[in-house]
Amino acid sequence: MRTEQAIMDLVSEVANQDKHIRAVALYGSRTSPNALKDVSQDFDVMY
Repeated sequence: MRTEQAIMDLVSEVANQDKHIRAVALYGSRTSPNALKDVSQDFDVMY
């Protein structure tokens, strides 16, 4: 299983390699300071 940092690095790498991507947004429970972290949380990403 990848670490949170590894996922964020991968998302950033994909965005940087595609000249058509202008922005990246992370949303959902991972962006909420009140959400409890657990290993089953997914990454909601929008390019």
